[in-house]
Amino acid sequence: MNKDMISHLPEDLIRKILSFLPTKTAIATSLLSKQWRSHWMLAPKLRFDSEDYENEHDETFSKIVSDSFLSHKAPVLESFHLRFGLDKVDPIDVGFWIGIAFARQLRKLVLDFLDLPEEESFIFPSSLCTCKTLETLKLRNQILLDISSPASMKSLKKLHLSYVFYKDDETIYNLLSGCPSLEELIVDRKEPELVEANISGVPAVISNEFRVSLTSVKRLVLDVSPLETIYPPFGDIFNQLVHLEMYTREALWWDLLSRMLEHSPKLQVLKLVDEYRINPDYRVRGREWKKPKYVPKCLLSHLETFVWTRYDSRRENEEVATYILKNARQLKSATFSAKPIEPKELKKFAERREMFRKLDGVVKASSSCHLVFK
Repeated sequence: MNKDMISHLPEDLIRKILSFLPTKTAIATSLLSKQWRSHWMLAPKLRFDSEDYENEHDETFSKIVSDSFLSHKAPVLESFHLRFGLDKVDPIDVGFWIGIAFARQLRKLVLDFLDLPEEESFIFPSSLCTCKTLETLKLRNQILLDISSPASMKSLKKLHLSYVFYKDDETIYNLLSGCPSLEELIVDRKEPELVEANISGVPAVISNEFRVSLTSVKRLVLDVSPLETIYPPFGDIFNQLVHLEMYTREALWWDLLSRMLEHSPKLQVLKLVDEYRINPDYRVRGREWKKPKYVPKCLLSHLETFVWTRYDSRRENEEVATYILKNARQLKSATFSAKPIEPKELKKFAERREMFRKLDGVVKASSSCHLVFK
């Protein structure tokens, strides 16, 4: 005889379990018995994906989400995750749902668009950039940010902007200046035109006018094209940064690295990643790497972990790696992993050994540094 063990669990635990399910599945449990009808209504998380409702003929996705919000009774909403295409909903409805979620002290908001044509975009309601309880905001795909006045998201700690658009530099400033508690900022961009100084994105965030907004960031991932003209003189913009992951696939990446080292005095972890080259004209004539005039404070006092993924023996790579090993006094580990070698390129094994031999021969500033080659 099968026993219904789940129904005997504490109600709070049942609702916690339901919160890990898509809301469509959680609602379906209300058919199990009269006792289960209200459990999903008090689950602290809501997650809707329009692809889960492709075969629904009686109601539109927009109506289903609206009805679900009207039935949901949880006083505090921990998370609202919405994945959809504009062919499924009216943008006004999206703003309505987010407004309800904010009224319930929303902690985490994720908006993810599906198959949106490049010429179209969803305008994120700037009036919603005033949530006092929001701690995590993740926006993905074809979302246009147009924020004409300073945001007010004092609790926001994590901000992920993946392939979104910005109306202008003022939008970025107004967004970031309203996030004084920001600890994690991740920005993904597709456009190669990020090399332009006037582009809106991570390069603009690094500029002097955003000094106040990034003073609390502790972890940063940079995958951008450095351009010297976007770096006016600035002080310790990243004075709380302890973890930096930076991609080295663009020309002049070493300029950006030098700036980051100089202005991140508390940096403890540095990860460099070379996945592939976006620009085949990788070298820039007359623009070789120049070591900083003064050894950055983070190398003298704080950097403990250095990781370089897909390292190779290009001259600028050797110079940067050697400089860090020679000057990082507190370094505990330095890990270098090389690019995979194809079977038809066996001669490259000898080149790899020589590359690692050079690194191993560098006189390191830290006597306790453990060197690892992969």
